[in-house]
Amino acid sequence: MVEMKSYQVTFERDESGRWVAEVPSVPGCFTQGRTIEQARERLREALGLFIGERPAASAEFVEDVKLPVGLKRRLSVALKARSRAEAEANKAAEQSRETARALVAEGLSLRDVGALLGISRQGAHALTK
Repeated sequence: MVEMKSYQVTFERDESGRWVAEVPSVPGCFTQGRTIEQARERLREALGLFIGERPAASAEFVEDVKLPVGLKRRLSVALKARSRAEAEANKAAEQSRETARALVAEGLSLRDVGALLGISRQGAHALTK
């Protein structure tokens, strides 16, 4: 079994707009890419040259993307809002499942359950599974 290790990683755009990625704790481990995703993939490959492919494949990257302060703040706000929205969507889905099951248990048809929940009969059926 390969031990999963965590590495601090920095991403910064150079003057040409390419992303430079680096693992500061591993001297000489850096790469670049046209996109953050490409730089991330290449960095994992570069890390593999230093620590081996298997440990690099399972390594966790703790990323620090260098952006202007204002953009970093906006990104943080957007990510927190998305996280809250996902949590609310999960709550709504669970409430819908519980409600659909309760309505069916009271003898309502799937068509009526769907109409009350604002979904199709098939959607109501899926919720009661």
